[in-house]
Order: sequence, then C-alpha cells, then structure tokens
Amino acid sequence: LGCSVSGSDISEGVNTLKLRDKGVAVFIGHSANNIVDPDLVVFSSAVSKQNVELVVSEERNIPCYKRSEILSDIMRLKNGIAVAGTHGKTTTTSLVSTIFTETDQDPTYLIGGIVKNLGGHARVGKGPWFIAEADESDGTFLKLSPILSAVTNVDFDHLDFYETKDALIDAFRRFCNSVPFYGEISLNINDEHLYKIGHELKKTVKWFGIRKSNEQEIDVEARNISHDINGSSFELFINNEFKTNVKTSLIGDHNVENILAAISIASGANIPFENSAKSIEKFLGVGRRMQLLVESEGFKVVDDYAHHPTELKATIGAVEKIKDKEKVIGVFEPHRFSRTKECWEDFVHSFSLLDKIYLLPIYPASEEPIEGISSINLASEINSHYPGLALSIGSIEEVSELKRKHDCTILTMGAGSIGKKIRDYLGKGES
Repeated sequence: LGCSVSGSDISEGVNTLKLRDKGVAVFIGHSANNIVDPDLVVFSSAVSKQNVELVVSEERNIPCYKRSEILSDIMRLKNGIAVAGTHGKTTTTSLVSTIFTETDQDPTYLIGGIVKNLGGHARVGKGPWFIAEADESDGTFLKLSPILSAVTNVDFDHLDFYETKDALIDAFRRFCNSVPFYGEISLNINDEHLYKIGHELKKTVKWFGIRKSNEQEIDVEARNISHDINGSSFELFINNEFKTNVKTSLIGDHNVENILAAISIASGANIPFENSAKSIEKFLGVGRRMQLLVESEGFKVVDDYAHHPTELKATIGAVEKIKDKEKVIGVFEPHRFSRTKECWEDFVHSFSLLDKIYLLPIYPASEEPIEGISSINLASEINSHYPGLALSIGSIEEVSELKRKHDCTILTMGAGSIGKKIRDYLGKGES
C-alpha cells in the first residue's frame, strides 16, 4: 500500500526475518529510541500500556491504534469477510482463505496462525475480498465492517475485559448485526447463544451445523461423519439436499463445524459447494492446531493451541477418537491468571480422559499474579477429583515420557510459550 513500516519484538523469529526480507525495519527489544518519527503506532492487545514505546508515543502525541482498529480501516478498502467466535476462528479463517485462494479469487487475508498450504498467515491479493479473523478479546472486533461473516460459537472467555457474561453475549450480538442488509451472517445452529441471537436479527442468517434433532432447519449441514488417523469425511447437505462429499485432514466434530462455516461463507460469495469441497482437500492445517510434531512406532507428539476448557476437551476428545492402545499424556501451560481463575472449575474437569496431565507454570501474558491461582494448586484440586492424574512441573524437561519415547501420545496444549518450548526440546524450530 506504499506505507513505510518499522516495528519491534522481544525476540528474533521466523516472522521478524520474513518482515526484514520485505523491507521492514525490525528492532529486537523495546526502546524509546525505536520510535523515530512515525505518523502512527500500532500495537497488539497483548502489549501492556506501560510499554516504553507506547508511553513515549503518547507523550509525543503520536496517534496509537490497536491492531484491530487498523485492520478495520484496511478492510474498508475491499469487501470484508470476518470470522468470529470463542473457539475455531483461526482454523475457519484459514479454511475460508484456502477456498478463496484455490478458486482463483486472489484474496487478501490476515490469519492468527501459520497456514501450511498457504505458506504463511498474511497476503495482499488483487481480488475484491479481504478475509480476517475477528478477535473479540478486547471488543475491537465491533469496529470491523464485513459484508460476509460467521460466528463459530460463543463461550465465556475474556471476562477480565467484559466483566459480565451478558456483556460478552451482547458484543457478539452487535458483531452479528454489523453486516449490511445485502450481506450474510453464518451462525452455528447448535450454539444456544447464537441460536437466540440469530432469531433476533433483521439480517440474512445462514445456519450451519451437525444435526442434533429432526426439527432443526439447517442450511449447511454435515451428515455421515467419520474420523480416523488420516482425517475426517462427511456428506454435505444444503437445505436437506445432498451436494457433495467432503474430505479433510482435520479431525474432530469441532473441525467439521469449522469447515461448514467456511463453506457457508464461500457460498455467500457465489463459490459453488463442489469447488469449496475440492479446496478443503488441499487444506493442510494451521500451525499449533493438532499439529503432529513427531510420529514413530508407538510414540507421537501433537501440539495444539487449546487454552480454554472447551478447547481442551475438544482437542483431547479428538485425540482419543483416533488413538490406538497407547496412553495419552497431556502437557498444559495455563494462559493468563485471570482466565485460570474464571474457568477454575472447568479446568479441574478438562483432563479426565487423559492418562496423565502435566501442568507448567501459568503463562502471565503481561498480567500480575493472583493469590491462590497457580498450577500447583490446580494440580492439587484435579487430584482431589481424579487421584494421581495431575503433576505440577517447572519445565518441559520434567516430562519423563518425552525421554522414554515409548507407547504414548504426548499432547502439548496452551497459547503462551509451550509451542516454542516443545519445538526447542525436540529440535524442530518454529513451524
């Protein structure tokens, strides 16, 4: 777009190197000296307001924007597509981007994870569509102005920002209302909050999902679903009419729902269902979403971004469906003290299907500790319900099964540093 860009990060990595190759001036470490003379400063919601670069920018009256605020302005240059939801939005956005790329729409997209078949997470295309993930964590997804959108589900997260569950639900209601009268919103029919919201909207709503009862009227539906070690398959029905078979490398009913959301969005852009199905076969997954890092006889290591109890249960359940006779050992790094406190009871019961769960120290994500909220205490309470299941550890090197490499699947989970830690341990590098 002709803008001159610089930026800083706390450490070197694949993305900083990639940005340098594109001509971006990248500084490692945060410093007031990095703020030379910009027209504006853009920051991630994960960055503290006490960050030295933000402080000096505000002292010098340089406009400071959250990433999502800039995203909403850039989206206005094209026809916007936005995917929201507490869980699954990265995978769904990646699926939509794959469909639009494979069907020669030449889209622009911005995704919150590395998509293997797309070779990255962002691209500027010449086509009319801009596909983006809509992050609800700080409410700024309400600034987006999509023509087509989808919501995968509504679960109670980020209550440190919203304070009440009603406020969170209302934010999703307002997001659903953000499409224009000529647009469409695709909603998961099996989510109770979305079902209520969808029937209150004066917008074009398309329902997607897996049938739970004969009374449901579903626009985009999966039937005869099967899962195995190689992925999943199902029959795609549109308004009760069979359209095509869908095959995917993804595993789990939650990913089937993500695929249905992506197909629903694509149909709003007049992409034929059969073309969407063919595109999905070429989807190779997103980094840190059920990503197989090691596979040898009797031993696997799978890494996943799951950090909320609902995500943990879905990920663990998917692994349970495809395992053979080996034990499944979990390694979880809780993400944020506030989330651990809010979801404490749910976390206690999230790991019951595992043979063992190791708990790493809580990843703070710029938060201050909360008294009594720790992995040690969480492990103790898990063991009070499931004796001997949980073990609190200080580092990933204490996972004994990683050394034995025998008759088990190790499932690492979390949104903080655990993905890098397991790759460093395995010598895999970033991926």
